[in-house]
Amino acid sequence: MSIFTPPTDNLYKFVALSGIVLFLAGFLIPPVFFQETGMEYLKQLRGSDELQVQERFVNQRLETLKLRERQAIDERDKLQKRLVELNAASNSPEVEKLEGRIKEANREVQSIADASYELSLSLELKRAQVNSEDTVSFNRRRDSRVFLVGGWIVGFIGFFIFAPIGFVLWYKKLQRHQDLVCAKEAQDKLAAAPANKRIEREP
Repeated sequence: MSIFTPPTDNLYKFVALSGIVLFLAGFLIPPVFFQETGMEYLKQLRGSDELQVQERFVNQRLETLKLRERQAIDERDKLQKRLVELNAASNSPEVEKLEGRIKEANREVQSIADASYELSLSLELKRAQVNSEDTVSFNRRRDSRVFLVGGWIVGFIGFFIFAPIGFVLWYKKLQRHQDLVCAKEAQDKLAAAPANKRIEREP
């Protein structure tokens, strides 16, 4: 009987060996899947820790950017106020310098706003990624527990129901009769052996 070929020549043998296969499959395969989901859960926890660190960093950075933005807006407002005063007084050569500084202040305000938006967006993307990984990890852990319990049930059924029934029926219905046939054949051969020897000894 080959290991990889199912014993289809006899139903009882098939049931017995199927019980052993169910036992091995039920107690060996689910723990491997359970361990894999455990490693994925640890990875997901590491992602959650990274998210907390990133949240602290982004919040501190956003506070700094807001402060810089307020300072830049205040500076721009002062420059615009000064520009209005110069325009009201006369055409001063200082007007062009003030206009250039106001443009720089506007660019700085816009740059700070863009940086703040990019930081907030990256944080939201990280949150969405971690939430998705958390959901997937939760579902896989739940499935692995169900798979593990199902594997135990299948293993117990295979070992304590299929295998004993198959082996008992195999012995009672087939193997015992084959043993009797073999014993009878052996007795017949033994009984025939002395007669053959006597025939050979006679001249």
